[in-house]
Amino acid sequence: MKTRTAILAIASLFLLCSKDIPEEHGPPAPILLKPPDDLAVVEKGIDAVPEADAIQLDWLAPDGEDLAGFRLYRRTGRSGAFLLLKSFKAQDSTHVDAAGIEVGTRYFYLMTAVDHFGRESAPSDTVDYQLVPKAFNLHCTASLTPVFRWHVQDYPGQYVLKLFDLSDGSKVWFSLVQSSYTGQEEVVPYNWDGTAAASALVSGRQYRWRVDVVGVERNSGSESAWSRFTAGP
Repeated sequence: MKTRTAILAIASLFLLCSKDIPEEHGPPAPILLKPPDDLAVVEKGIDAVPEADAIQLDWLAPDGEDLAGFRLYRRTGRSGAFLLLKSFKAQDSTHVDAAGIEVGTRYFYLMTAVDHFGRESAPSDTVDYQLVPKAFNLHCTASLTPVFRWHVQDYPGQYVLKLFDLSDGSKVWFSLVQSSYTGQEEVVPYNWDGTAAASALVSGRQYRWRVDVVGVERNSGSESAWSRFTAGP
């Protein structure tokens, strides 16, 4: 009798637990964002970062009250298996991957959503990115129309020079620059293309700038560390 009672209790518990679990499959997949435009002010999507040799990922969560989190998978190179890289909470929407990232290697990512019942969604679309060497030794003249200079290891094709006003964080000048690299430093005068917000900078104001290398291959590039200066005289 005791055995029968125990079996009935377990069966009742199973029915109680399974009652609230929807019959349909797991949650919808999240959306991993593709690389932003090279001239974008707000950069959302798989991309390089200025702070390190690392790859930033951004995603959009699917709708659903039962969403519990996400799982990010990574594959190194164009073939092989995707391995679980990291799990995230439901409120997370960005991650900077610096785990063993090497310049010159292409990394592929996909993501799944997980609900409170432990069910995992189908995989998202795959995104990929490859870092190239950063521009370095950034320096400029401290004038109202500065001349920007930097070095790179190899001929990269194109750069994007991004200049911001530090007083309010506003964009001052984004310029797509064709490389003229011949083994020496690159030299670009301020507003050479006439697209800056003003013909000259404001004396005494602080600015910051960086150089993004646009890779020759698709979805490849790098972002230099930020450099700051005060406009003179």
